[in-house]
Formats: sequence, C-alpha cells, structure tokens
Amino acid sequence: MSISPLARFDRSVPLVLAGLLFAAATGTAAAEANQLRFLRIGNHDPQTHVVIEADGPFCADIGLTGQPYRLSIDLPGLGGTRPPVQAKGLVSGAAWIGAGAATEASRILLDLKRPVRVVDTFVVAPGDGKGYRRVVKLEPVGDRDFPEAQQRLGQMAAAKGCSN
Repeated sequence: MSISPLARFDRSVPLVLAGLLFAAATGTAAAEANQLRFLRIGNHDPQTHVVIEADGPFCADIGLTGQPYRLSIDLPGLGGTRPPVQAKGLVSGAAWIGAGAATEASRILLDLKRPVRVVDTFVVAPGDGKGYRRVVKLEPVGDRDFPEAQQRLGQMAAAKGCSN
C-alpha cells in the first residue's frame, strides 16, 4: 500500500514546524545572549564603587559574608569573557566562579580589606556608547556594625527586587 503525497505532506508538516521552532528558539537565545562588557572598581575614599557593565539589562544578587569579609555578586544570564578585576579601595582581590555559557549564573567574589556596608546600588541607563551599568557603592563599617550591614543589604534587595 502506497501513501499518497498529500498524506506524506500532512505527516511531515508538524515535524518540520517543530524543528524550525526549536532552531529559531535556540538560535535566537544564543544570538541575543546578554554580554558582560566589564567590571571595574573605583576608589572614592572613603567609598569604593563597583561598576558592572553589560549589553542589556541584568539582575545582580548581592551578598556580604564575614570571616573572611567578602562581597558576592551573582550575575545570572550574562555571557562573555570574564574580565580581570584590579583590587582598589576596600577590595583586596577578586575571583570569578561559574564563568561559562550565557545561561549559567556567574559569581564574582570580591575579597574585602575590612567589613563594609552597601550604601547604595542602582542602574545607570545606557548612553554615550556605554551599556547598562550597575553601580554598587561600599563604605567601611566596624566589626560590630557588620551584621546590621548584612541585614540592611537583605532588606534593600527585597525592596528593590531585581534592581539591587
């Protein structure tokens, strides 16, 4: 028994459409991956500013840990080369963790010279050839004030949602 060309066409259309949709979805996601441009640290004594720039908007989950004192910044969904980071101001060193594909969450750990608090964190809209910039302003605090700084950062993140 032979299958008519029309029946063969009817059976293959869903498979072809599914393949095209899959290719379009994965190709578009790869082509539109948000790329990390740079991460720089600026010393504005007594504050230290951490600036992260990417092609498009992005979330940054920020945390503080003690003993040793560190600032962690999770950057889910950012692809691209992880730039070297120069220690300045309150930051004594840095290490990238989980660098990889655009769909992986990446984390930068910044070693701190002493306890700090996050004074502010905000996004600067693109302009003048620059992409989206997330700024994290740090200032020193005493050991006894550090737990409050951690708690305040958690409250700030909850209030701002993705914009922390």
